[in-house]
Amino acid sequence: MLDPQTSADFDLGSALFAGSVPMLVLEGLLLAAAMYVWIAIVLKTRQVSRWRRSEAEFETFVAKATDLNAVRRRCESDTTSIGAPVLLAMFRGVNHAEFLDAVAEREIERQNVRIHGLMTGLSSIAAAAPLAGLLGTVYGIIDAFLSIGAAKSASLAVVAPAIGEALLTTAVGLFAAIPAVIGYNVLSKALDDLLAGVDTASRVWSGRLRISAKREGA
Repeated sequence: MLDPQTSADFDLGSALFAGSVPMLVLEGLLLAAAMYVWIAIVLKTRQVSRWRRSEAEFETFVAKATDLNAVRRRCESDTTSIGAPVLLAMFRGVNHAEFLDAVAEREIERQNVRIHGLMTGLSSIAAAAPLAGLLGTVYGIIDAFLSIGAAKSASLAVVAPAIGEALLTTAVGLFAAIPAVIGYNVLSKALDDLLAGVDTASRVWSGRLRISAKREGA
């Protein structure tokens, strides 16, 4: 618990590192969660930007290409775009043209799992961090009441340190949760839009492969 005698010289840094052991552990976990949130947001934002650019280039190439063999080679060498592995899987299943849509759907689901890395952590922190902050608040209030009982006084000098510590822990929880919620919602929308675009493109690719397969079989 914070020392009442130092309350006049209170600052955020001293408050974070001068609390009781349970609160220090909780605050440390929340600060680690906040660091994870910002790292995940930066990494995913860069990934989304790269995937958008690569997907646009890939779909433009496929739309303009007249040689399907060249398209297949591009799919085999493209390690960045989301659509490349989907179209490559469709090339491999072209002999069973009636299942092309199912093949595309299965590969899109695989890509969905791949590109959503780090998102589970964001959603978990967004849900758990406010509750962890609330736990700190409850602990601080209990500590304040215990201090009142021990000192047989409800003066501000007795209760303020515990209450301040509790509110600080709540603030740290919100510091982790708020960007996690915003980042998760914005990035999830961006990733869903990417997958929706690939799904739409796969239907065009499916029709094109079916026509090619019919010509070769004629």
